[in-house]
Amino acid sequence: MESDKYAWIKDRDRKNEKVIRLLNEENRRFEEFLKGTEKLQRKLLKEFKSRIKGTYDTCPYRYGRYFYFLRYSEGKEHPVVMRRRGRKVERVLDWNEIAKGHEFFCPGGVKFSKDGRFMAFSYDISGDENFKMYIKDLETGRILDTIEGVHWDEFSWTNDNKILYVLETEDTKRPYRIMIKDMYGKEEEIFREDNPSYFVFLHRTPYGYVFAECGNTETTFSTLIYPYKREFFPPQRGIKYRVRYGEGKFYILTNDNAPNYKVLSLDEKTDEIKEMIEEGEPIDDIQVFKDFIAVEERHEGFKSIRIVHTPDFKSDRVRFGEEAYAVWLQDNYEYDTHKLRMGYSSLRTPKTIYEYNIRSGKLRRVWSEEIPGYNKRYYESRRIYATSYDGTKVPISMVYRKDKVKRDRKNFVFLVGYGAYGMPYDPTFNRYVISLLDRGFIYAIAHIRGGGEFGERWHKEGKLGKKKNTIYDFVECAEHLIIDGWTDKGKIIIQGSSAGGITVGGAINLKPELFAACLAIVPFVDVLNTMLDPTLPLTIQEYDEWGNPSEKSYYDYIKSYSPYENVRPQKYPAVLAWSGLHDPRVGYWEPTKWVLKLRENNLGNNPILLKTDMKSGHVGKTGRYEYMEEVVQRYAFVLKVIKKTT
Repeated sequence: MESDKYAWIKDRDRKNEKVIRLLNEENRRFEEFLKGTEKLQRKLLKEFKSRIKGTYDTCPYRYGRYFYFLRYSEGKEHPVVMRRRGRKVERVLDWNEIAKGHEFFCPGGVKFSKDGRFMAFSYDISGDENFKMYIKDLETGRILDTIEGVHWDEFSWTNDNKILYVLETEDTKRPYRIMIKDMYGKEEEIFREDNPSYFVFLHRTPYGYVFAECGNTETTFSTLIYPYKREFFPPQRGIKYRVRYGEGKFYILTNDNAPNYKVLSLDEKTDEIKEMIEEGEPIDDIQVFKDFIAVEERHEGFKSIRIVHTPDFKSDRVRFGEEAYAVWLQDNYEYDTHKLRMGYSSLRTPKTIYEYNIRSGKLRRVWSEEIPGYNKRYYESRRIYATSYDGTKVPISMVYRKDKVKRDRKNFVFLVGYGAYGMPYDPTFNRYVISLLDRGFIYAIAHIRGGGEFGERWHKEGKLGKKKNTIYDFVECAEHLIIDGWTDKGKIIIQGSSAGGITVGGAINLKPELFAACLAIVPFVDVLNTMLDPTLPLTIQEYDEWGNPSEKSYYDYIKSYSPYENVRPQKYPAVLAWSGLHDPRVGYWEPTKWVLKLRENNLGNNPILLKTDMKSGHVGKTGRYEYMEEVVQRYAFVLKVIKKTT
């Protein structure tokens, strides 16, 4: 392997004084570049704040005896967890009080026992996703127990209100075992997965059964752990399945001989297996209720909701009218119900919660996110298609302000993409983007291969030995916007986060002349070196996504597209890489090394800059006001680069 002149920047302990000085110097360089944009930043911040309703409640949901919701208050970074029973309303957890005195704070999850007496909650104050969980008796106000190393919000109460299932992580941050805690001090390991290539997740069904779900991007399998233990099918490479439950039957969602997935029913007593939902549109997930199954599936690249009535197996699709949108199942906790909650959003429609009546087939809006001063009628969203190098049609979702944009080559485009892990980039509303649209930008999402917009097929076409398709698709989307007359060369700003760093980093190596600027947020750009280090979090688990470079064929292929490895002398667009010092997923050294190498090879005069948040990790700042300040600086960078500073 060739030597890496910037390898010294990688410091797992994050205490190397030379490295800290370098990061601070880079932060000062970034601040120096932003000089002259102070008025613009104040204006952007004012715009952002004007679109947040200072005080409001989220949509209440029912669980057991109570309705639960979040309450945001003017000037506060975090919400207060509230609950209501009859006319009595209680404050049960104030995240703002817990956050006091911490330089970094990230709320995790809050889970209640069904009777409402006990509460478990978690949070991280380090930025490295080291979540600590607390169990509280809400009747006495006492903290009963604390647990270190909990995986985010992966914990769940049983229906008898006595036992809490908790998913814990090992040193590499891999979630690997499930512990049970009861209210009498008993602690026991109930499930453990020692295969380092598998993650463990926890799933609780509306009926109350609890499952351990294991796997990676290639293989998944499930084990029932409550109310009793039961294994289903052993892990088999390339086969994915997960199990749900509904009174007497297990429902198995699997891709076995069904790439788009099918649903089997397994009788709990007789073990008789029947095919319940045959393969059709790609299925993402299901929720099982007494009289119906709610199916999240992909219809023409969009997620849609289909209702399968279990008495007669007739089905209905819940329909929405917009051209590009996202819909998803909410947390529906009641098993015996004829009402289903789902969320909806589009590039021009803020988050909305609907309730679908299974009996009448009617859809009722129960809550909408209010964006003060925003009128969706001024904006138009569209769905167009680019043709990639091999003839594949790649969707692009776009939105713009109708009175600001004409179909000509004068428009600036803000193009985003991801393309990894089979995760779709669904077109949802972003309140911050309004400030770009009102300045005449087109905002667009490239639904590139590697994601999950068209199911597992779309994922497989952009992973392992086909990963370059992700980069090619993204570049082809940019070129299509030019050819189709929406913009011109040098007027496209691109953004990619995390694994999307491969996408945008690869794009500026391949066709730098297309782009005005590149925003790379906690970007995964040093793929080869990271995948060669099995001691890092995620590396072993992700061999099935990128390949194991200890095999020469994968070594050579990863090296051929990894953004860091392929930086070469040429004129690059302006680049801003944004990282967190304590990021456990994408080490701060990746964007740091990448920026230095880009700057060294840049034959033009465009700025190549790095901003490192010295307190946070992969998710950045979590407070709603402090996060605005991050976006303000990113937008100020872009607007200064393109000389649009009003």
